[in-house]
Amino acid sequence: MNNELEVNVLISILQKKVTDLTLTNVVLEARIKDLSNRLNSIIETENAINGKQNQAKEIHNSELGTDDF
Repeated sequence: MNNELEVNVLISILQKKVTDLTLTNVVLEARIKDLSNRLNSIIETENAINGKQNQAKEIHNSELGTDDF
């Protein structure tokens, strides 16, 4: 009888640990998704800024290279 009680207690402890780890995993997956979205947003913003800077350089260079006759 005592062994059966110990086994049931052990099962309960293990079930709680599994639940805790599952919740931790869900939280970590959500944080990873959030950080990935934030990183992608930063990269998109940087790419847009770099594109505008390159566009401005091209316009400036084309203005410098025009021939005035």
